[in-house]
Amino acid sequence: SPPMTDAEPQPLSLKELEIVTVNAAVAQEVLDQATKLMEDLLDSRKTYEGKALGLFGGYVTIALALFGVAGALFATPTLAVSWWPFAVAGTLYVIGAVTFTLALLDGWYGHLGSGPDMWLRRGIIDGPDTALAHMHAYLAWHMQERVAITLQANDRKKLLIRVGVWTGVMAPTVFFATFLAVAPFSRSSAPAPANPASALASPAATEEEVMAAAGVEVD
Repeated sequence: SPPMTDAEPQPLSLKELEIVTVNAAVAQEVLDQATKLMEDLLDSRKTYEGKALGLFGGYVTIALALFGVAGALFATPTLAVSWWPFAVAGTLYVIGAVTFTLALLDGWYGHLGSGPDMWLRRGIIDGPDTALAHMHAYLAWHMQERVAITLQANDRKKLLIRVGVWTGVMAPTVFFATFLAVAPFSRSSAPAPANPASALASPAATEEEVMAAAGVEVD
């Protein structure tokens, strides 16, 4: 008998599968289990894409609102509030929306079922009673690749959604940190309101400037 090892047994290759005696019930069960797994993975794909689409809409709405406030503040420099925090936070939400867009892109996915070309072959369509069992085993073997491809695509979507969510979580923190960092400069850079008395107190003011500040018309 072969020595016992702790290594996990590897699946049969296609050549090995052609020469072994296939148990029909086992082959059917393997194919059923692989099909159920693929169905679960494809349902997860729909869940991820639905979540990405919903978050994309929310992030775009928030980003437009923040950029709107930033634009209004930028166009009104007399206000002692900087537009930078709103622009930075809006940019983070745009980055998050981009990751959700990437999660929505089509990728390589496995599929359920098989085409007629796999069945309409000599030795299968006109084969013996064991042909169906071998075909089930053959389909289950190819389902391995489909499952692996689908898992990889789902993991990519899940990672992109996670990055986008964390970007949105960090955006408020970055907003307040930027707001506190630029607040002193915003107050110091705001233009001082006009004071007519300053012209009167200026030693270098001319007579016309003094009279104009006092509201006296000059001929």
